[in-house]
Amino acid sequence: MKKLFKIKNSGMSTFQIILLCAFGACIGAGVIAFALYRGGSGQQTPAITIWGTADQTLMDSFINKAVGTKANIYYVQKKAATFATDLISAVATGKGPDAILGTQAELFSNRALLTTIPYTSYAESTFQSTYITEAQLFLQPQGILAIPLGVDPLVMYWNKVILSNAGIVGAPTTWSQLTALVPKLTVADKAYNVTQSTVGMGDYVNVLNAKAIISLLMMQAGNFIVAPDSSTGDFTPIIGLNNTYTNEAANALTFYTQFANPTSPVYTWNRALPNSQDLFVANQLALYFGFASEYQTLAERNPNLDFDVAIVPQLDKNATAGAVTPNLTFGNIYGLAVLRSSTNGATAVSDIYSLTTQAAAASWTSLSGLAPVRLDSMAADPASPTAPIFNQSALWARGWNDPNAVATDKIFQTMVDSITSGQQDPAGAVATAQSQFGTVVQ
Repeated sequence: MKKLFKIKNSGMSTFQIILLCAFGACIGAGVIAFALYRGGSGQQTPAITIWGTADQTLMDSFINKAVGTKANIYYVQKKAATFATDLISAVATGKGPDAILGTQAELFSNRALLTTIPYTSYAESTFQSTYITEAQLFLQPQGILAIPLGVDPLVMYWNKVILSNAGIVGAPTTWSQLTALVPKLTVADKAYNVTQSTVGMGDYVNVLNAKAIISLLMMQAGNFIVAPDSSTGDFTPIIGLNNTYTNEAANALTFYTQFANPTSPVYTWNRALPNSQDLFVANQLALYFGFASEYQTLAERNPNLDFDVAIVPQLDKNATAGAVTPNLTFGNIYGLAVLRSSTNGATAVSDIYSLTTQAAAASWTSLSGLAPVRLDSMAADPASPTAPIFNQSALWARGWNDPNAVATDKIFQTMVDSITSGQQDPAGAVATAQSQFGTVVQ
């Protein structure tokens, strides 16, 4: 399946934020507290509209299966490239939707537009016991920013033929196992021209999901890039904060960029290669880091491709270290959130609850092919051979609240480019990124 959501973010002026907050005055805490109730018998329920970039047919099928055709819930698919600007413009003119569907980054960057569900209506403890750990990104000091619908974890696709031809029977489970495969699987001449690559890592422009891969490496090392403020819900960049996390981030970048260094023993990637997904589909890449939502796309692009999926490699466990190193992968978690400007706020919240029940979540998983976000859905019998990997990856999924996905993507690319070009060492690149993050946050 192709990636379902690609909402781009854009900044908002102070005037826009004030205007949006004015629209939000009609949704007070008293209204939200009654969000679970629909009114008396026979009373007409107001229709609500949800905007998102997910496929229209998929969402129509999901809504119909989850709540039926009489629920008065209407979904509108919008163009990813203009979603953010369309949303701000529509809200400013009083023509916005009641709710939106988006990732943690997309929702957080537009949080000034959104209302929170107070913990008096939905207990924080209930939320945490219902959803996977990454869902806690939606928890704010004042309440819940969005109700989770699905998660798209980063996984590792591997070419069974390339590995078996080298006498390797399965995918690597640790990063040290992965690096040990590079000399066995990479085919390159003396001029460093690569005709078969082990893994799509090292550069940025032709590595799909490079930002997610680097985020994964940093988070596994202990640097979660931003730290939330428990009182305001805002955050502080920690990617290179006072050397506390700099080493972890720098080590992650050192590991990542070594695969594009011609003098490195694990050299296997360069900018002259096609993008990593294209190379994997062409049977010239052994390991490809992609999201669970890409599985169907890979199969459709090359029906003869003999590949499988595995959990992303983890750090080697050090039995003498004392501390337990958590297993994790990067994930995009999707949620439904109500706009402050909605004139049907209570109904919208109630409808979101209806679309995220256990039964509804099971319908979403079945239709989308992605992993469930509800813990009570994990025990169900897998509907496909990929389900155990996707479900385990969902449990291990983590992410970070991105203030502006477009701006931070450029920061991540600058870090990689400055290292591969020799302009900065990894520690210097991280320090520059910390400064640039501060500008984005402001």
